Amino acid sequence: MVHKELKTGIIVSHTHWDRAWYLTFQQFRHRMVRMIDRLIDLLESDEKFSSFTLDGQTILINDYLQIRPDQKDRLEALIRSQKLIVGPWFILPDLFLVSGESTIRNLQIGMNMSASLGATMQEGYVPDPFGHIAQLPQILNKLGMKSFIFMRGLDGKNKQEAGGIFNWQSPDGSRVLTSYIMDGYFNAGNLGHTEQFGRFDGAKPSLEKAIESIRTTIEKLSPLQQEHTILLNNGFDHMPEQSELPELIEAVNNSDLNVHLIHGTFRDYFDAIRREGLPHSVVEGDLLGNVDHPILSSVFSTRVYLKQANHRAQSLLEKYLEPLYVHVRRTLGHPASEQFISYAWRLLMENHPHDDICGCSHDGVHEDNEVRFRQVIELCESLMVEMLESMLKSASDQASESMPAGKDETAVFVYNPHPWPVITRVQTTILYADPASEFGASVPDGTLVLRSADGTELPIQVLSTTERAVRNNFLETSWGRKYEILFDAEVPATGYHTYTISRLPLPLASEG
Repeated sequence: MVHKELKTGIIVSHTHWDRAWYLTFQQFRHRMVRMIDRLIDLLESDEKFSSFTLDGQTILINDYLQIRPDQKDRLEALIRSQKLIVGPWFILPDLFLVSGESTIRNLQIGMNMSASLGATMQEGYVPDPFGHIAQLPQILNKLGMKSFIFMRGLDGKNKQEAGGIFNWQSPDGSRVLTSYIMDGYFNAGNLGHTEQFGRFDGAKPSLEKAIESIRTTIEKLSPLQQEHTILLNNGFDHMPEQSELPELIEAVNNSDLNVHLIHGTFRDYFDAIRREGLPHSVVEGDLLGNVDHPILSSVFSTRVYLKQANHRAQSLLEKYLEPLYVHVRRTLGHPASEQFISYAWRLLMENHPHDDICGCSHDGVHEDNEVRFRQVIELCESLMVEMLESMLKSASDQASESMPAGKDETAVFVYNPHPWPVITRVQTTILYADPASEFGASVPDGTLVLRSADGTELPIQVLSTTERAVRNNFLETSWGRKYEILFDAEVPATGYHTYTISRLPLPLASEG
């Protein structure tokens, strides 16, 4: 009689928690807080319940502690002891609709946060986004991670040739040992119940159904991989902990199934795979296949206004605010703004989960997205104004002759955010204040003369002029003559130039 070699099943307790989707954030958080309250009691009281993985995103801890700050010590103790597994991400992002920089920042923020709480998961885990970028192994490697787990994205050819475990390689040659969860991050979800998701309040799991479920899963996965270690995921979208799991594991281990279950973690699973020491194929490129799970690529163009707002917010942070801050901090000793910038990044990333940025959620979810995008943009613009004002003050202190000397002179400050010099066309408005504000005569029209900082006169075009115009600056209101002007400015790399504009009286009309 031939005996099959014993399989090892690493069963990982987890929940996949979309912060917002078919319910809004606050509705989902209410449910999550109740779950974590129970989870803390379970992990502290039941030694047989070895660990629980909180979906690979650390923001859930923040969401919880905003409501339950009194539970921080208990949470940190569980995280330090690796009973509760958090990180490495801040949020679980869509990887094609956000920038590469935001993906890196996402992991950096998440790893720092989870480490500050006690420990961070070292496995790359993004179970449910609509595809995975080819550079992800490179990003994971740079941050010390050598393994990756995913569900959506494998194509039929690579499934047939590489199987369920392979080395995924980035264009630069970086690799991560990758596990494809063909039957999902829920293949052992709600073990012992008829369905993998639903409400099971008061219902007891069936040992027979649990055994049959594990049998079916092993039969499906075994042809896909050479290794004898199988990953079993005890969780699903917004599903709570399954407190009966230790009892169910014991029942399976005492059955006639040719498997030994271990209640463990993703780290335990990859450690076991590596110990088996089998060679693995190499897969390259984006993971955008649909062989077992749909990518839903139509979401890349759903609610386009969200993608546009995200592009604007990301661009302000990456290409304008942060380079400007580096410059003014280094050259002018500008007050620290890291806390503001870090807050702006975190707020932006709250819009980057795939059910948010993809535009496939409840309308209320996307209304919240719009508010966050607006706040990120407003904060970036406010910080940039502060930094530009500090540069303008420095320019005034260093070259007062280039700044307004009287009522008939004004200055235009032009900043170049690029790391190369530019000649750019500037269109802006300037205002010459009326002598008596809104009372009395207005400033008459005149000829404008533009000069560079060294006094060189330059061409200027007046597009329009308006008298009795109003300019508001904080609580100050100025009345005067407004000009809309156009000129070419030559500005050094990541630098500025201050131009002076003089208004000369128009010549008197000759007497006829």
